[in-house]
Amino acid sequence: MRLLIILSSLVLTFFPQDTEKQSLSIFYGHWKGASESFGMPSVVTMTWDQALHNRFARITYRIDMKNEKGRIVTFEGTAFYKPQKDGSYTGAWFDSNGEIHPIAATLDSNTLTSIWGTKETKLGKTIYRLIDEHTVEIVDWILKKDGTWKEFNRSIVYKTAE
Repeated sequence: MRLLIILSSLVLTFFPQDTEKQSLSIFYGHWKGASESFGMPSVVTMTWDQALHNRFARITYRIDMKNEKGRIVTFEGTAFYKPQKDGSYTGAWFDSNGEIHPIAATLDSNTLTSIWGTKETKLGKTIYRLIDEHTVEIVDWILKKDGTWKEFNRSIVYKTAE
């Protein structure tokens, strides 16, 4: 019995059970891709990393869109995700429109589903799906007044060196 306890302790010492590192780390790195966002041709860049002494996963997200006049319109956002004991995530989103939204998220294998905002203000959903180790699909929806979801952005991004 003592040997089993010692072996268990060694396993936990050498292979710590860090839920956040074992899950959202599948998205860590720099990503970029051409897309169409808000009805305009765009370039999407995304970076996932650890933040604040590894207590949070952080995403920085940018969309450079070309409007009908050929001008570049930029949207940027940053979110922090904190792992919860039940395996879910809570967090907050901050963006260049001056908006701040609470986040409730779940990770199911290779897909992170983030519900952001509130029913009283604006409620949205973003799904990040790891297609393979070099490709992520990002799909954004907004909840309409009639209770249906309207897709407003779909992007495929590819892992880059930076």
